[in-house]
Amino acid sequence: MCTCGNTEPHIIARRSTLDGIGIVCWDNGAIVGRFGTALPGVPVVRPRTDAARAASVVAAHLFMGEVEIYDLSETGALYEACRWAALHGGQPGDVRRRLTKTSAPTLTPVWTVLSTDRDGTPTERYWRLPRLRWPGLAVWDHVNHGRSGRYEIVAIDRRDSDTCMSTGIFFRTQAELFSHLLSESN
Repeated sequence: MCTCGNTEPHIIARRSTLDGIGIVCWDNGAIVGRFGTALPGVPVVRPRTDAARAASVVAAHLFMGEVEIYDLSETGALYEACRWAALHGGQPGDVRRRLTKTSAPTLTPVWTVLSTDRDGTPTERYWRLPRLRWPGLAVWDHVNHGRSGRYEIVAIDRRDSDTCMSTGIFFRTQAELFSHLLSESN
């Protein structure tokens, strides 16, 4: 039974996504498009127990409160974050925190191997960082853990792209390197 007192299935909220797609929320927590179609990445829930219904309704309320600032293509990730928040506290801030955590930028190094040992394991390699975020920088991997650290950020000479100059910034792990690069790319 819904909080409004109606025992029949009924729509409790209507919203639109940022790109104008109509969204409808039913009293059991089911979220569908305006004409009853499923949204990409959003399962149409049909809870069977009271506990499942309560979690679905909380997730649906969180979803409907946020959906107007997201495009249709982002509704799947939003619903997943709302489901997680419904099971872990049920606050809008939890949804936003979860979305921020899952959408954190990641880096995928593309290493150029310069030399290997007799078994084919790299002994010397470098990674040119993307020019739009880190112009003129590369990462040198001192595979044998160099004196100061394994990963060194180097500056690439503009006149001669084969010449690198040390910046004096070293990191022992890729996690430390990535944390530094992502904090510096604002």
